[in-house]
Amino acid sequence: ARQPGETAARALMLLALARVQTGDFAAARGHLSVLERDHAASEALPESRFLLAWIAIQEQQLGTAAALLRELVARFPGTPAAAKAVATLDSLQPEGR
Repeated sequence: ARQPGETAARALMLLALARVQTGDFAAARGHLSVLERDHAASEALPESRFLLAWIAIQEQQLGTAAALLRELVARFPGTPAAAKAVATLDSLQPEGR
């Protein structure tokens, strides 16, 4: 059975995704911040970090996005979110680098 904290973390992730769908990135970041603060051991954390990086990309904050993605790969190696982060980092690199 899932721990109550894990259910709360997943609920925060769903709330963040709902805010992203409506373009309210500030509210999404707020939900993700609570998830990281209150549920640091959650299985949802790698995916929440990826979503934060994706929001930064949407807001044209590519340096912030790259830093978040590199941190995700270092902290959560071998996770699906880390694999997506590597692919996204590759796509952010200008050709020929």
